[in-house]
Amino acid sequence: MFSKKLLLQGVLISLLIGGCVIKDIPKKSSSDKPVVLFILDTSESMLNLENGKPKIDNAKASILKTIKKMDNDKFNTALITFDKVRKCKAKREVDFSKPTDISTKIINNIKAWGVSPLADAIALSNTILSDTEKKMVILLSDGKDNCGGNPIEEAKKLYKKYGVKVNLQVIGYAVEKKNQEELKKIALISRDWMYHDAKNGTAVQKIIDKIMPPKAKKKIISPTPTLKPTPTIVNIQRERPIAIETNRDVKMEIESFIFNFDTGSDSIKGNFILKVEELNNYLTDNNKSVLIIGHADARGTEKFNKHLSLKRAKSLKDKLVELGVNNNQIEITGKGELEPIAPNNTVEGQRENRRVEIKVLD
Repeated sequence: MFSKKLLLQGVLISLLIGGCVIKDIPKKSSSDKPVVLFILDTSESMLNLENGKPKIDNAKASILKTIKKMDNDKFNTALITFDKVRKCKAKREVDFSKPTDISTKIINNIKAWGVSPLADAIALSNTILSDTEKKMVILLSDGKDNCGGNPIEEAKKLYKKYGVKVNLQVIGYAVEKKNQEELKKIALISRDWMYHDAKNGTAVQKIIDKIMPPKAKKKIISPTPTLKPTPTIVNIQRERPIAIETNRDVKMEIESFIFNFDTGSDSIKGNFILKVEELNNYLTDNNKSVLIIGHADARGTEKFNKHLSLKRAKSLKDKLVELGVNNNQIEITGKGELEPIAPNNTVEGQRENRRVEIKVLD
């Protein structure tokens, strides 16, 4: 995934729902800010209803919600839709501007129609990206009615031109299995690109929130200064302190236990053993009950990640029971990829999300 260095450089987000070929040459941007580029599919298939509401409306709502969270001082935005006059062409709806320049009125005036020029939209993205070193591309597609060119080949051109400087994330929005193949092939062009399956509009928003790097979001300033930092992982009240020791893989603080795992693995690493024994001593000394919560990063399917996260929780439970903790003291659950504590578009963030957390219940 994106390196930290590239994340610090910025993002470009393209929300794509459809597919064709674009020849328009956009105006050049003189700004050195990262660009968040939204390419919104306005094809007719986006009029299909989801819970009584057109999918296009859910997509527009996600764009607006994301824009409102973005920091004007650090990012530019642009918006691409599909041209109603020229069949199978895309157009630039909004030039490079501050996030707040893309208003609710502009978004609400966008209507769905016709076919989906996905290839043309990627080609236009390729052109626009030449004006900035800081870019991430997210393709949001329902996988239907593609026209005018091969989106896979256009995505290959994008990678050939920018290499690791562009991070492309593909979101399939309520995509039928027969239409997923093309989108997945786009995501496989680079080892750093990913495919995300969104079954509904709510899932689309969660994925976008997960993909967006923290630096894109506005800082929230507390009106009342605090005297000490608030714990950011798990708040646990204890009767007595636990020894504090922190490294890359293990965080044991007075208010939290966190253990991390290798990719796709539920095996307890050797460097955890002493910490597992310390946790065992705490539980037996205080006769506490705990909930072990397993988590996964966003790679793999949601179903696979859910199962893997539960296996990670069970692995730690089995180890504690082996050391002498009563089986009835331990409950387990798996949250899959739904509760990340770090961005899933970096290797480091994925590592942090492959974890189990322990909550003291009484």
